[in-house]
Amino acid sequence: MNLNLSTFKVVDLDGKSYDIPDMGKQLGNELYKNCSTIEQEDLARSIHKGEDFEISEQDLNLLIQFLDQKSLFVRWIQSQLVEYLKSLKKEPENLELSE
Repeated sequence: MNLNLSTFKVVDLDGKSYDIPDMGKQLGNELYKNCSTIEQEDLARSIHKGEDFEISEQDLNLLIQFLDQKSLFVRWIQSQLVEYLKSLKKEPENLELSE
């Protein structure tokens, strides 16, 4: 799945949409400051670049877990970011058996 957070949109209670510029730079930098492995550092750098990149489900889960543990943004923005990331997760394919 692809991820690009260079511009992230959130919606307030009135339905007004707001662009959050450089969300990827902010999130990538915070992840970088808190990473403990080379893999996390690589993920932080990829997010920070602000370009489309392929993110694995494992890295996506790591990012969601990181956001669940830290208060990096105001609540209404962070909760929409987490929901967006969760929506990227691959849903199991429905396999039909033919007889």
